[in-house]
Amino acid sequence: MVRHWIMLAVLALAGCGDPYKYEREDRTDRRPRELKVTHTVGGVHWCALGYAGGWYQGFGHRLLSLGARTGDVLSTIEPMPAGSGGAIRSLAAWQGDLYAVVERTALVRIDVRDPKDLAVVETSSSAALGLEPEAVTVIDDQLFVSGIGGVLELPSGKRYLNGLDAASEVVKVGNELVVLVGNDLRALDGADMGIEASAILPLQPGQGPEGGALLLEQGRRGSAVTMIDHAFAEVSKVALGKGIQTISIAGGRAWAFTPDAMFTWSFGSTGLTDELEIKVKGALGIELLGKNRYGVYGAFGRSLFRLETDEEGPGDTFYRSHREPGNIVIALSDQRRILAGTPTDVWSYSVGGECDLVQRSLQVGEMPRDELSLDDGKARIEGEDRSSLVVEIAGSRQEFTMPRIATMAIVETDLWVAYQDGLKVYRRKTAPAVGVAEVASLRLPGPVTHVFPRRAGQGASYVSGLGGMGTTEWKPIGEPANTNAGK
Repeated sequence: MVRHWIMLAVLALAGCGDPYKYEREDRTDRRPRELKVTHTVGGVHWCALGYAGGWYQGFGHRLLSLGARTGDVLSTIEPMPAGSGGAIRSLAAWQGDLYAVVERTALVRIDVRDPKDLAVVETSSSAALGLEPEAVTVIDDQLFVSGIGGVLELPSGKRYLNGLDAASEVVKVGNELVVLVGNDLRALDGADMGIEASAILPLQPGQGPEGGALLLEQGRRGSAVTMIDHAFAEVSKVALGKGIQTISIAGGRAWAFTPDAMFTWSFGSTGLTDELEIKVKGALGIELLGKNRYGVYGAFGRSLFRLETDEEGPGDTFYRSHREPGNIVIALSDQRRILAGTPTDVWSYSVGGECDLVQRSLQVGEMPRDELSLDDGKARIEGEDRSSLVVEIAGSRQEFTMPRIATMAIVETDLWVAYQDGLKVYRRKTAPAVGVAEVASLRLPGPVTHVFPRRAGQGASYVSGLGGMGTTEWKPIGEPANTNAGK
């Protein structure tokens, strides 16, 4: 009897197998992958707007909502995800919403009713706009979007200067709407006004001649701030030997910004008077936020500024400053950290993590790579304007064009290219095809100047001269397949 039960048990085990045996299962994630920006730091504060008691700034690809009294960040929003657009270069308030121009990419409408909870309402791509936007402004309750391809008026949908590159916001001088096309000032009907300038701003009532404008003129012999009247006649001119980068009007004063200082003038009866020079490096603009309280912003970061002495403290004073790596001119990396130097600071960026000021000098950085060896070929940058990438593999020759290529790198087995507007990644075609194919492209605030392989693999870090630094990774698309591993 016992023998009978033993035989039954043996037969049962033989039929069912070992109940404790681990059945090995392939857990390889075979989902396709796409390149994503997973972390960013720094960049230039390009534009700002004081509106409804708040202070809004375009900081790289982000929009900041700041406290107008403290300069503290109340909230941050990405009007477009990192890697899909340029920097925010222009802001305007219209019909209760904020409109942000993502450089040559899109016009984004943002709900700012709660400064602590900004929300994207609508995104109009460059294709939908019919132009690549560079600036936005409001005139007589109409919104004007200007950029590469002309000018669009909203809500009417009227178009002006089709096919031309509008390089400034639209401005009303006298009864004429004008915009810069290159350095030429033109009416929206195409008439050439006979004036050359690099920037133009409208004068408000009480600021110089009624219906006039302020111009920035840049030439070989220096720069000048010029005031014109409603008939486009020159009223006054202030010449500065130093190169003026931008101009602003704030607090009833005219402002001009050079790499090392900002200059300001009062509006007098005959022109700009009472010149003041204030030492600051990397400032690009200024907004009046309250009585004698200004917000200064640019490549250095942002700061509050008190022009005159008052009950809150001495004049000519910057306070509550926040510095950022904005104008990066040199960089090197050990694949875990990036050391980046600006004209005033050195920053240490732990890739994918913190970015801190460090007390050290940085004299030598990573040199650009104009030519790279591939397994059975090579890649090189060609052209006086560095706009051509040539790849030669196994007797084949391919040429890819893009705006001003800075450098190249091999990341794992892929060819990564840093150029004016971002990053492109090329991969060997599957045999029997010969050559490479573009497998990823990221649009970034440029110019992108460096690309470094990550020690962990699966991506790279990058440096943008005016767009800060960031980390990229290959991310799987879609949900993982269900498995029963570990049965």
